[in-house]
Amino acid sequence: QFEIDDNRSLEKMYKEYYLGHQNKAYQAFKKALSEQMRGIDIVTTVLPKESLYRARKNVGNSDYKNTEMFHIKYELRGKVQTQRFSFPGLPCLYLGASSYVCWLELNRPQFDQFQVATVRQKNENKDFKVIDLCIHPLTYYKELKQYEEKIDTEHNALDMKKYLQWWPIMAACSIAVKNEEDSFKPEYIFPQFMLQYLLEELNDTECIGIKYISIKAGKVSKKQYESDYRTFTNYVIPIRTSEANEKGFCKFLEKEFSVVRNYSGRELQVLTDSIRESGWDFGDEDEKSQSEEVKLFGTNDMSYLYSKSIFGRIEVILENENMDEYSNDGKLIISPISKEDIERLFEI
Repeated sequence: QFEIDDNRSLEKMYKEYYLGHQNKAYQAFKKALSEQMRGIDIVTTVLPKESLYRARKNVGNSDYKNTEMFHIKYELRGKVQTQRFSFPGLPCLYLGASSYVCWLELNRPQFDQFQVATVRQKNENKDFKVIDLCIHPLTYYKELKQYEEKIDTEHNALDMKKYLQWWPIMAACSIAVKNEEDSFKPEYIFPQFMLQYLLEELNDTECIGIKYISIKAGKVSKKQYESDYRTFTNYVIPIRTSEANEKGFCKFLEKEFSVVRNYSGRELQVLTDSIRESGWDFGDEDEKSQSEEVKLFGTNDMSYLYSKSIFGRIEVILENENMDEYSNDGKLIISPISKEDIERLFEI
């Protein structure tokens, strides 16, 4: 609990919220956050330039178009339900750092119902920032060890004092939901206030979203947090313009991001089987040892190489523009089959 007087405590925030005093609750949140972060800035990181993933569960007979794999359109905001970092009616672009974490967030649907797309930043010269709530203690410990051993890391380890100040905030945003079926989830109060803080206090800056830990990854196996951060990392980017463009999207988000490639579960089943049967080597080009490769952990904590998993194959498909151009010399062979051919195949 934040070490501050009762008028600024988290307990005060929740009491006000439960009484319906949402503004008082939010003001208590802001005071608590300010007191906790005294002397340091909100921890942010740069939004990665590589592909991020957007997934939807598709139980219909037709596949979602690229426009349907972006955020929910303004005119459909009535369909937006409460989520960990967003309020009902507020369209947001929810993204995963891997196709695996997207699958988890959809509660592990059958693969013929799993539709996934790559979303990329249009201008790679722009550096957008996100509030970083994804520095898990296991990740931080690993970064500290690498820092001490003077190994170059993608993210420099935070100062210990700063990390200890920031950790309670990350923890408060990462509480597992006790009753998933309930419409109201008290575990979402603090993270939703964090998003409100982003919208109100950081809206004029280059900070456009929040990076956060997938709680569902830890429910499968806590050891997942020891692996590469992409396997348990999510992003939420809320709309930033009050009016939609002619397509119904946030003018800012559509200007800066685009859906690059998009496959339904039916297509993915055909293509991933083709990749698997081709015998193509999915190992990293850097020839990393198996101990260094990204791993997935099952419910029994057994580890699996990500590159050998169906998610590794899905990302090969999503990252390759022309799947039929591979030859037999160490690369995979896929018969030239168009999306239209696949669609016709499944209409039979």
